[in-house]
Amino acid sequence: MGQKKKEFYFNILKKFKIMEVSMKNLSRQKKVTLFAFIVVAVCFLMNGTLLAQKTGSVFDVDDFLDIKIPSSIAWSPDGKHIAYQASGPKGSDIYLYSLEKGISKKLVSGIPYYDYLRASTEPEFRWTSDGKHIIYTTGQEYYTISLEGGEPQLLISGLLLGKMLRLSPDQKNVSFLRDGDIWVQSLAKGTPKRITQSQGFLTEDRQRFTRLYQGLQWSPDGSKIAYLSPTETSYKIGMVSIEGGETAWLITDEDIWSSITLAWSPDSQKIAVSRLSRDFTRKELEVYSISEDKVYTIWKDKDDKFVNYGNTPSFRVLWSPDSSRIAYLSNRDGWMHLYVANAEGKDARQLTKGDYDVFTYFWSVNQKEIFLISNKDRRHQRMIWSIPSNGGQMRQIIKREGICLARGCAIPSLSPDGKYLAYTFSGPNEPPGLWLSSISGKADSKNLYVSLPKKLRNKIETHMEPVSFKSSDGLVIPAVLLTAKNLSRKEKHPALVHMYGGWGQMALSGWGLGFKSIILNYLAQKGYVILFVDPRGSEGYGDDFVKAGYLEGGGKQVDDLAAGANYLKNLGYVEPEGIGIYGHSTGGFLTVQTMVQAPDVFAAGITQAGVYDWEIWKYSTYVYIRYGHPDKEPSLYRQRTPVYHVDKLKGALLVFKGTKDYNEPMSDTYKFVKALIKADKEFEFMVYPDEPHGLVKPETKRDFIKRAERFLDKYLRKKY
Repeated sequence: MGQKKKEFYFNILKKFKIMEVSMKNLSRQKKVTLFAFIVVAVCFLMNGTLLAQKTGSVFDVDDFLDIKIPSSIAWSPDGKHIAYQASGPKGSDIYLYSLEKGISKKLVSGIPYYDYLRASTEPEFRWTSDGKHIIYTTGQEYYTISLEGGEPQLLISGLLLGKMLRLSPDQKNVSFLRDGDIWVQSLAKGTPKRITQSQGFLTEDRQRFTRLYQGLQWSPDGSKIAYLSPTETSYKIGMVSIEGGETAWLITDEDIWSSITLAWSPDSQKIAVSRLSRDFTRKELEVYSISEDKVYTIWKDKDDKFVNYGNTPSFRVLWSPDSSRIAYLSNRDGWMHLYVANAEGKDARQLTKGDYDVFTYFWSVNQKEIFLISNKDRRHQRMIWSIPSNGGQMRQIIKREGICLARGCAIPSLSPDGKYLAYTFSGPNEPPGLWLSSISGKADSKNLYVSLPKKLRNKIETHMEPVSFKSSDGLVIPAVLLTAKNLSRKEKHPALVHMYGGWGQMALSGWGLGFKSIILNYLAQKGYVILFVDPRGSEGYGDDFVKAGYLEGGGKQVDDLAAGANYLKNLGYVEPEGIGIYGHSTGGFLTVQTMVQAPDVFAAGITQAGVYDWEIWKYSTYVYIRYGHPDKEPSLYRQRTPVYHVDKLKGALLVFKGTKDYNEPMSDTYKFVKALIKADKEFEFMVYPDEPHGLVKPETKRDFIKRAERFLDKYLRKKY
């Protein structure tokens, strides 16, 4: 090699500050050794440089951690302002948008992340009745902030009161849980009053475990509280005055229900109760009339296998503004559709029809229309539509490519006059931002808040493409392919399959998965090919696809994911030996289950907060529809339990776990790790102190992304 080439390589090393060296006074042998080192180092550096050139990646982890998405939206009572909270891995800020001036100003910055472990309050974001302040929660406290800015003022502290704080709708009182009973305190007088005497109220953590939602609800007039029974067998529903006295038991069915949701009518005279039977074969909707002391049955769904209840919104029950009608979701015709009935259960009618699902909905101010979010026409998108509340043709409000309902984002909010809609929107190249549109569709939509930090704007260019492939039994599996837009199709690249495997839809044409979207889009910009797969059992594709997952959790779902890996190999630009898999929760279980049941498919896997031994869940009805009854199908449980099959593992594994995960106990993960050690398997294990089922601390999220990237680079890029 000539002197000029030697100088060229030394200059590169100097430029990257790897080393500075003088060729003088070096022996010939040392020069040869040094030259060999230089060649290796330069090749390494040039490989990384070329990769950045191929993908356009010039981003750092912290660039992506600066992304903050609108997590709450609230209109002022006079409709002149929109308050919104933008939340991200590093905390959240509160902004105020003036419709008159057309500008936003920041009211509060640096609100700590919401720590569900230590939370005394539910996340809340609303205006005071006089429209002069905004109320928000941090987990332990309620604060108010003036429209004029200034320092936030402490309103209530859960540290001094108890757990499960709930501010009354009239903002005069606060309820809380202490020593197993419900207490109420006036914000003016400040003297706590115990209003129940059971000493056994179903705690918030227990409600989460049994999947009971909204177990304590204030009446809209602030005079009463409805709550779930203190027993853990019958789940009776009671109502008590805030002045105390005897509890009135509204529904005392001794049957055991798996999930229950309560919803007061706006006039505070009726309570709707939506519940799912413990064996998942019945879903019922009832209304209790206080004035009549009578229960009306509104709706019943029944299925021999299981009722497809989807995610939490399918339990959501919404009253019309005049309290005369109730809207709810049912999949009776094979798709999750919107229905309306009157408060006595009469005149029930199906409003939406067709091969699509409705995910959430809300009434118009004049109650003539109901707005809804659906994947009508495009399976991988979620757009806003409206439909007459008495039936009629649907009208599409938002018509762009993307999703209007993403995980962790605010539900769309109507202006007080019903003319405008504030909502979040995410497209392939943009995390969820805040938008404003007129209901009539006559005015152009306006982008009020851009969640991408300035250094990333106009730099992230991705390609998202809905795709599909057949599983081993011929079932068509939906997916979305994500790459950097300028990724070279002439080179081989590492790839990563991501899935959930429970109800939630992962294959969406936008940043719809909260923090996981940040992780996966970051990796895409680093040159990874990402495939979001919805294995059988996922929502968004109709009842037949959901029920194809019956008793197939970790069974044929494994075949679906293996088929996804095969699809990637056939693209021509994915390295066949460089395909990995990553999942969280049920997705974490599927990661490991796939790697032990199909050990030659994936080179590496990342599991976060997964389940590895279904023994701990075997009497939770939530898993019956995936794995059967433990007493009837014990062999199926063992087959679907990864901890008993770690000897089959071939690929490298990275295990993440938070010590305060209330969903999946640490003991399960420790048992799994011990099995890996005993089987002498290649794995890495990272424990995050005080983290729950999902990561919350900024420093933890940073470590997670960096550690995951190093692991994937080590095992998926090593082949080429």
